[in-house]
Amino acid sequence: MSHDNCHTHGECCDQQHGSHSCGGTGHHHQHCCEHEHGSFADELLELADEAWMEVLKEKIKKQIEQNSGEHLDALAKLVSDANSERWKQKLCQKGNHDHFKEEIHHFFTKGCDKG
Repeated sequence: MSHDNCHTHGECCDQQHGSHSCGGTGHHHQHCCEHEHGSFADELLELADEAWMEVLKEKIKKQIEQNSGEHLDALAKLVSDANSERWKQKLCQKGNHDHFKEEIHHFFTKGCDKG
């Protein structure tokens, strides 16, 4: 989102007219700046649309919080509790698996200590 090209005398003019002749002044430079500022204006309008959507999204979130906050809190707790339990089970299973691997290792290395 830069409009510096018209101020750096001529990338736009060079590309469109194949020369360095605009030198920051005259008709070619004016055309270049109009082209760049037109693009910049479009980008600003696009940015405004995005900001508008962000504000709307925040307002929707506030309405949801007001209308369904308690219900969503209960749902969030339910999901959080279930996720916590799931991770406890995963860690327990990993611990059981690690213990099993140690037992297998000891089984196969029992006679190795006697040289």
